[in-house]
Amino acid sequence: MAEEKPGEKGKPEKFSVGWMEEIIQQSMRRGDFDDLPGKGKPLDLERDEPDPYAQGGSWIVNRVLRQNKAAPLWIELEKAIREDREWLETHAKDHPDRQARVTELNEKIMLYNQNKPSSVVDKVRYRE
Repeated sequence: MAEEKPGEKGKPEKFSVGWMEEIIQQSMRRGDFDDLPGKGKPLDLERDEPDPYAQGGSWIVNRVLRQNKAAPLWIELEKAIREDREWLETHAKDHPDRQARVTELNEKIMLYNQNKPSSVVDKVRYRE
């Protein structure tokens, strides 16, 4: 059987998106996908397989954190920073613990900025 040339008989070029789509449509018409495991069920996004979009093996880190119900350090710090800011908003400026809390909050902000992904905006230090 002779190999078809690109564009011959209106068929898409081999290995093009149109060619792959044609193969998938033919398989669907034949019923090749009718008895797949999990048909009609939601996708399991908590799978143990590597995420093809994760960079540098981060999928394994995310998997371990998820299995242990933990979050990355920068996420935990974000929560602590939010709680500290709420405390500062609800306590008077002359509260005896206030200066220590401000110092601790700014240390958390510095650590957060060092550990967050580069695509996340830095947090600004707290100033009275």
